[in-house]
Amino acid sequence: MKKLSLVATVLLSVVFIFSSCNCGVSTPRKLTEDILKAEQAGEYEKAVKLWLDSGNITKLEGEEITELAKKLEESINEKGGFDKYEITGEKINDSAGTATIEATIFFKNGTTEQEKYDFEKIDGVWKSADSK
Repeated sequence: MKKLSLVATVLLSVVFIFSSCNCGVSTPRKLTEDILKAEQAGEYEKAVKLWLDSGNITKLEGEEITELAKKLEESINEKGGFDKYEITGEKINDSAGTATIEATIFFKNGTTEQEKYDFEKIDGVWKSADSK
């Protein structure tokens, strides 16, 4: 009986720890940072897949993903490459289930771009929407 009680206590403790830490839960900011880090590392297909896989947008496959990745790479290379990024704004409206993350992307040729990443919360999970 003591063994059963101990096992139950341990299981309840594990469940409590995992439920309170939000382990594995992505926030709009974290999703944006993961996409930008992939771009910065030159992992263009990964960046495209992260955006599509986390999203509530049309799913693409194979050659379509490769084509988008090539366009992304060409665009970044025209500016000398991806230097760094900075998250400049974060607007989360939990009651409406929407969020916008704003970022400045710095390129190696000295230019910058302002980007907006929009998200929707669907069934309790943040999903990417169209980037503006």
